[in-house]
Amino acid sequence: MTLVKSSGNVFEDLGFEKHEAAVLQAKANIMIALEKHIKALKLTQAQAAKALGVPRPRMNRLLKRDFSKITLDKMTEMVYRAGLTMELKVKTPRR
Repeated sequence: MTLVKSSGNVFEDLGFEKHEAAVLQAKANIMIALEKHIKALKLTQAQAAKALGVPRPRMNRLLKRDFSKITLDKMTEMVYRAGLTMELKVKTPRR
C-alpha cells in the first residue's frame, strides 16, 4: 500500500480539475455548516427545506452530499435564509 499526501482538497485528490474541485469543496463546506445548523435546531428535512427555500427532495439530495444540481448562489441564499453568514477568502498561493 502506498500513501499519498493529500492536496487538502479531497475532490482534487480524486482527479477533478482545480477549479471544479474548489467549487465542490466550497459546496461541501456550506452543506456541512447547514447540516450542523439543521441538527442543532432539530428540524426535519421538510422543515429545513421550507426554511431554506428548497423542495424537500432537493434537501434530501443535499444532505446525501449530491451537489450536482445546485449552484453556489443558491447555497449562499440557503445560508442566509438559515440566519447564518458566510465569508469568502481568496488567497495568493505560496511559492
